[in-house]
Amino acid sequence: SANHERSLEACYSTLLEMIAHPIDSRYVLATVEHNGVAKPAVEVPFRIQFPGFSLYPDVETPVHYIGFIDAILYDTLRDRYIVADVKTTRKYRNDYTAMFARDSQCLPYSYVLQKALNQPADALDVLYFVAYVDAMNPRVLTYEFPKSAATIQAWAFDFAFELSNLRQYAALGF
Repeated sequence: SANHERSLEACYSTLLEMIAHPIDSRYVLATVEHNGVAKPAVEVPFRIQFPGFSLYPDVETPVHYIGFIDAILYDTLRDRYIVADVKTTRKYRNDYTAMFARDSQCLPYSYVLQKALNQPADALDVLYFVAYVDAMNPRVLTYEFPKSAATIQAWAFDFAFELSNLRQYAALGF
């Protein structure tokens, strides 16, 4: 239905607004090498492996953290890579800072940048491209939030704890 909040018309109108809202010219789309081929860093697939970790002590059962990075950009002013994360929403806000300033989704991407582009995982800048989906009045806002080494390490610690819990649940048969 054309009246649905996320109708084809609403999505198309929002896409046009996103295209009309350019990202600062200081950023250029990075390229990553995958299987010997350089590709634009858009929808970058990744798999983080945990060497030596097995779900069961007696059977090797590796666990992987798998995902996609929306885009990796190169910041020409600061001479470093950042990640761009596209967020679509129907929550109308004047400011989306509270929604994304502490968002942890992109924290593991620092390890991907370390492995793929040799950038230390001691900090990460995330550019959020927030699009309010609406057929008549779509809006696009950008926010850049730095993620510190302490925040990245806290995510890694929490994830290690989750892995430990996962191993315990597996041992209990859950």
